[in-house]
Amino acid sequence: MPYLGIADASGIQNYIFRNAELRAIADASQTIEKMCLSPNGLYYRCAAAHKTEVMIAAGGNASFRAIHLEDLKATFRAISRELLEGGTGLEIIPAIVEYQEGKLAEIYQQAVRQLERRKLTQPRNTDFQFPGLERPAESVKREQRVTRKSGYVLPNDLSKMIAEEVDVKTDLMAIVSIDGLGMGSRLLKWMEQAQVKNIADADFCTQFALWSDSITDRWALAWENALSKIEQVFEVNGNGKPTLKHQQRSLQFQQETDKESRDYGAFYLPCRKIYQGGDDLSFVCDARIALSLTAFIVRELETLSVPEGVDDLFHSIPCSAGVLFTDSHFPFIRAVLLSESVRKAAKKASTLMHKDKMNNEGNPPSYLDWWLNRQGAMERPEPAFPGATQKPYPLHTTEYALFSWETLETDVLPGMWSQFASARNKLKDLQAAAETGDPAAVRRQMELRPVAVAGHENPLTTLTFVAPFQAESGFNVIGDSTILLDVIELYDIHFPFPR
Repeated sequence: MPYLGIADASGIQNYIFRNAELRAIADASQTIEKMCLSPNGLYYRCAAAHKTEVMIAAGGNASFRAIHLEDLKATFRAISRELLEGGTGLEIIPAIVEYQEGKLAEIYQQAVRQLERRKLTQPRNTDFQFPGLERPAESVKREQRVTRKSGYVLPNDLSKMIAEEVDVKTDLMAIVSIDGLGMGSRLLKWMEQAQVKNIADADFCTQFALWSDSITDRWALAWENALSKIEQVFEVNGNGKPTLKHQQRSLQFQQETDKESRDYGAFYLPCRKIYQGGDDLSFVCDARIALSLTAFIVRELETLSVPEGVDDLFHSIPCSAGVLFTDSHFPFIRAVLLSESVRKAAKKASTLMHKDKMNNEGNPPSYLDWWLNRQGAMERPEPAFPGATQKPYPLHTTEYALFSWETLETDVLPGMWSQFASARNKLKDLQAAAETGDPAAVRRQMELRPVAVAGHENPLTTLTFVAPFQAESGFNVIGDSTILLDVIELYDIHFPFPR
């Protein structure tokens, strides 16, 4: 009887982030991707040398089939040997099960469970280190510049990624973690349907590979479309600098300063992909474009078309997204891990709403969360009071919560920017009043210090809010919940893309 083998690469994070340079991180990420490429990737080469078939390979993980057990074991040994000799620190955790012809869909779930058990019993490194503080012993070669067709340059370090702004000085970066929602459960559901339909093993492998390739392609295309979007919305002004206008403020890309370069004068894009594998994406960017860029990518993943033959279960990829705002000198590995913790909070909110509102049918809603961590804290602080924040936000629907991110960005934030454009100190006082948790304190503050706004005959004593939050206070009718503090938190750092 034939054998099924599945393998999960471990040590990926340590390998990718052992060097803090963005270019080195990108190179390490590409190495993981190349392991899975057909026909010359590590998995495919080792399989071909030992009469083993690769079913799928993505994100460092892979599935294999072989007629003989020894062929499959030889394949795994060859992969492990190359990883060891390469000095990457990577290793694979395999699981092998025997199956009967025509029962591949059924046995695959058993193999997954066996792999999960093996992962739990793997020994862990006991060396204690503060992530992000260690430095590689080897010297780092001078980074090679990557220039896109548009002429924009991908940044190799964080200092070149932070956009310039005339009146507001900041070195805030954003680390973003995006993950597909419910992919594992949908894959299991598809396998159960394949069992009911009694799909032949060959057809199962074909459809499985088609699904896997479509996921990889869609994530890659979403990222490419995001970079193209940035290149479109930043216009080149009279001084030759790409600029994004927002109220009285504007962002400008940093310029290439290497005078030895033939293309001297090109501009750095304010973002860089860190890692993409399977339905998981991490990137770093200038803090002020992070939320718009994240929302754009998630919308792309939800709506991009898929190849014919991909099951309806996988036609849309809802996501959970976490954005960590922090200083650019914050240890990079720590920032990545914290962004993942923020993303997990968004995933938890989506899971709860999916169960409560939809009876677990259909796709879960995409959710977005963020944490402005100016102090470099390692644990997210509790809100000033219950109801002080509405995070995490559903991306673009109010079916699951009082407010969506899309409504916040398009209906509330623009009004606040206009209202307090020349009243920054009043906004700070308003924040202090809202942090008391008392709507009356906010109302008194607005009445005592009304805001003069161009185009209005009299100073305003109300906020530009929409239901269910009141214009007089930014709180709901009951007075136990507000979005005012979320809005004020984003006032200085959010630059929306034109839509």
